[in-house]
Amino acid sequence: MTSTALYDEIHGLSLDLIGSNGSAPTVVSLGSGFADPRRAERERLLAACGLSVASVTVRDPAESGYAAAVEDVQSASTYLLVHADELGLASLAASRRLGLTGVSRGGWLAALVALTAPATAAQPVIGAVSPWSAPTDLWTGSRRSGLEARVFGGPRVEEQLAPAADDETLRSASPINGSLADAPPFLFVYGDRDIIVPPEHSRWLHEALQRNGRESALIAVGGVGHDDAALDAPTIISAVASWFTAALP
Repeated sequence: MTSTALYDEIHGLSLDLIGSNGSAPTVVSLGSGFADPRRAERERLLAACGLSVASVTVRDPAESGYAAAVEDVQSASTYLLVHADELGLASLAASRRLGLTGVSRGGWLAALVALTAPATAAQPVIGAVSPWSAPTDLWTGSRRSGLEARVFGGPRVEEQLAPAADDETLRSASPINGSLADAPPFLFVYGDRDIIVPPEHSRWLHEALQRNGRESALIAVGGVGHDDAALDAPTIISAVASWFTAALP
């Protein structure tokens, strides 16, 4: 069952609630920013594994700035908490904790919200985050030689998230520069042949979290590229759903 709600009337932003189950953990799902024909099916599969999934639309960071997208995720999360009882999200109402996930841009945004935008008293606590194929260090990722620019052409994915940004902005828009000492548990999912967002991005943040004594795990899928259909295999979907269930009691 899916229901739609307008969580931000000013900007016309909505969310779809999929598989609302009172006892299930609530997980906010954020889109990749590109054509993602599998997003709806991925969210449906996560819901079928026992999660209440909120598929959230946000403003495009390339047009409105990354801070606007962060604000949108916080607004959607607050809406879910305030309306948890009427939406059938009893677990969220009781625990005031939810999870974040997303692919590519969505995974970057999920990590960025969790590590740079701590919840206020009116917002739910981000209790677990699972970024998939996500950039985590925009400054390092945006560095490339003249030869690389000529061969690959166009802006890299990091530059699309924060276009025409100076070094300071790229660093502030990088999850790896957030508050790692207080980070919630993380589960990274990626293909080890990803050339759009290299696997190092997941490993960099994973290792940084572990150095800060935080819980972090990796699911690396061999022979798979960026946001590949193989990442939506039932075993991976089930593992991620089980991880969220354990992390969001």
